[in-house]
Amino acid sequence: MDASDRSREANYKGQLSYFGAPSGATFGFTRSDDTTTYFGQPTGEYLVLSSTISGAVRLETKDGDGQTVTAGSNLVVLDGSVPVSTRTRDHSHVYMTLPMELIRDQLGGEVRPAGKGVAQMAPNGLAPFLESQLHMMAKECTKLSEVETLHLIDSLQSLALGALSRLGSDPPPADAPAQTHALHTAATRYIALNLGDENLRADSVADAIQCSRSSLFRAFQDHNDTFGNHIRRARFELAKSYLVNQPDMPIQIVAHLCGYKTPESFGRFFREQAGMTASAYRDSGV
Repeated sequence: MDASDRSREANYKGQLSYFGAPSGATFGFTRSDDTTTYFGQPTGEYLVLSSTISGAVRLETKDGDGQTVTAGSNLVVLDGSVPVSTRTRDHSHVYMTLPMELIRDQLGGEVRPAGKGVAQMAPNGLAPFLESQLHMMAKECTKLSEVETLHLIDSLQSLALGALSRLGSDPPPADAPAQTHALHTAATRYIALNLGDENLRADSVADAIQCSRSSLFRAFQDHNDTFGNHIRRARFELAKSYLVNQPDMPIQIVAHLCGYKTPESFGRFFREQAGMTASAYRDSGV
């Protein structure tokens, strides 16, 4: 690796955050001065999924073919078995690597980018959701505990496998385990972030994670659950948390934050779940 501007070598600056999981998957975030990096030989049997946050990078294969990736580009997939060189300019990016062995095991075969080892993923399916979560991880990773980080990488791994399944010429069926697990992960995360939305429905969730309603329902069914039951449980747990941890919060505000239009509809829901009113639950100190 060389600094693109030799006069700045002595004052070269860079930043790297790197985390690994037992599965062999890794997550990283890098920011550095302009560099040129040469990978003359294959670096390994893995795929890299990269999202540029700022600046630009030029990716070139040994025969001179290449493409420039900027912050406005789609998620990029690189094949670690293909030699490539990179030239960066004011570049920072977040990335994830997945061992090919893991991909073969989970998707039933190898998945590689079309062309000569570098491809941009279409902005559909799980790819946009994965990219969003990668950016969130880059922002928050230093604030997480080791256990929390491992849980998040595991979720990112599931999303990545689901997104990669679209790269193959014969993608797995919608009910393939890796695909439905990835959809379930994406759906539950979206639901958790939008429990206060009174219009949270199967249509809106399916649209957000780019799948059909039937695929969404199947993902929950494969986890011995239903879409409706999951939302009810999540809202019930959220309501209990507000009632216990925010003792001065009015019940109508709790109802609103849990996605209910009126205190009356929230009250009926809570009584059905807890066997007592929300006020009684708060007073019980459970």
